[in-house]
Amino acid sequence: MGLGNKKGHISGKQVTGRHTTVIDGVDKILKKIAKKPWFESARPREIIVDRGGAQSITIKRHVNETHRNTLTLTFRKTGSVQKIDVFVQNLEDNIEVIVTDIKTIAAKAMRGAEIYDRTRER
Repeated sequence: MGLGNKKGHISGKQVTGRHTTVIDGVDKILKKIAKKPWFESARPREIIVDRGGAQSITIKRHVNETHRNTLTLTFRKTGSVQKIDVFVQNLEDNIEVIVTDIKTIAAKAMRGAEIYDRTRER
């Protein structure tokens, strides 16, 4: 099981949507997240060109209430931003474990990046 081997892309039956290209370094993070028992699938959105900005990762619940078991991860790097929806199992029951796992993986992969946990906001 995994999200493919091609650098800068994710692929496989656990990837939904039309976009498979991800910004630099995000493929490594998603491939490690995919190995967690709570992970179901991921849906990358378009890469948006953006000026400036420090390297950061924001973890939020999906905006739409109907997507109860979905987190939106926003990856910001100099010159680009990409949101990726991560579908998980039993978000309400496992939120602390899931967020801790994501923070740990992201901190190792994107050293120096700020990590923001916005899961408590509604």
